[in-house]
Amino acid sequence: MTKHVAGELPKAGGTPWEDVDHVFKIAHTRKTHWVLYVLDLMKHEIVMYDTLSSDSAWSETSRDFHFVARNVPLLIDSYRIWDKKGLPYQSCYPWTVRKYQTTPQQTNSWDCGVLSIKMLELLISNWPVKVMKPQLGPEFRRRYCAEIFEGTNLEPVLSL
Repeated sequence: MTKHVAGELPKAGGTPWEDVDHVFKIAHTRKTHWVLYVLDLMKHEIVMYDTLSSDSAWSETSRDFHFVARNVPLLIDSYRIWDKKGLPYQSCYPWTVRKYQTTPQQTNSWDCGVLSIKMLELLISNWPVKVMKPQLGPEFRRRYCAEIFEGTNLEPVLSL
């Protein structure tokens, strides 16, 4: 990862760090759960999109990301990404970890992964996650499986 932070692009191409404002990641947390999180490089925060959230679950999940909140800013500072972006140096240590309050909530205990993928798809397409209907988890899963295993590119489900 340090090569990428320093500006080296992946072999297949990529975006230089000075052109990146957000990093999207789906993470396995709490040993049985998947969440989407977004590193906002401009606001110095990590935004969690958790489809199975409660106060106790949030407490445990946010603890998992305090390591990221402490270490990503140090990595960014050490490679002078602010200079490359043409911005004045900003002390941004540590980052804030916050929960996106209106994340749609799943209706069962097994759709967290597919719903995290769907939220990622929505966010990178500039759609708000609130339009997602969690009860369509099985449909999202079927479509993703068809795209992956059959090489079929089905029309995205945007009438969520």
